[in-house]
Amino acid sequence: MNLHLNRPWRRTLFGKYVTSFVGLMIFVLAIIGATDIWITYRDTKHAFLRAEAEKADAAALKVEQFIAELERQISWATRASSVTLEQRRADDEMILEHTPAIAGIAQLDGSGRVSLNITRDGSSTASDADYAPAFRAAQIDKPQFGPVRFTAEGPRMQLFMAHPGNRAGVTIADIELRFLSDIVNGIQAGAGVYAYIVTADGRLITHANANLASRHADLSNLPQVAAVMKSSEQPVEIGLNLEGEEVLSASAPFPA
Repeated sequence: MNLHLNRPWRRTLFGKYVTSFVGLMIFVLAIIGATDIWITYRDTKHAFLRAEAEKADAAALKVEQFIAELERQISWATRASSVTLEQRRADDEMILEHTPAIAGIAQLDGSGRVSLNITRDGSSTASDADYAPAFRAAQIDKPQFGPVRFTAEGPRMQLFMAHPGNRAGVTIADIELRFLSDIVNGIQAGAGVYAYIVTADGRLITHANANLASRHADLSNLPQVAAVMKSSEQPVEIGLNLEGEEVLSASAPFPA
């Protein structure tokens, strides 16, 4: 009688043991699987971020090279050997011929008045007042930059340098920043990957998507842009695109 009563108890205890063991194994396997997935996700994310950071650094270097070449051209235009207005006109025309990114060059005399203004499109001469900030800030052998301006022709920026000598004048070049789109387009790497350049206050200068580039939108509300604007903050790895979707993000600054 006792034997007959013990058999169901033993079978039930064994069943509980098997159920617990199987449940434990499933739990352990789930933990292992989740850990493997997390490690794979982390490693993949870091690999993408490294690749994006390398592309951002490469693009920033190309922008710096682009600016450095323009600086070299303007430095040449301010050389002491060109003293007459005719010589400076010839220099400016040569620069415009060989440097498409320069839309126009103005020469200011020692009092800050426009003595020469040559533009690629033949537009009207700007007034003295338009160049006054550049005239006051210009330094010899040290190119300076004005703020980015958004015009009907696209984003532009002044680059200016004082001529050697006491009150010898200033050369000012108007730079077309739309040429930076060539750099942005050159670092694309497939669907879902895009690049853009913004001003120090977050305004869009150029974007891999030409339709977006033409809007010159304010992107300062995007977390990755806001973080770059505040140099004290750590870069944001997961930011937002213009549609509000989460994206991996990397950036690189260029002071000019």
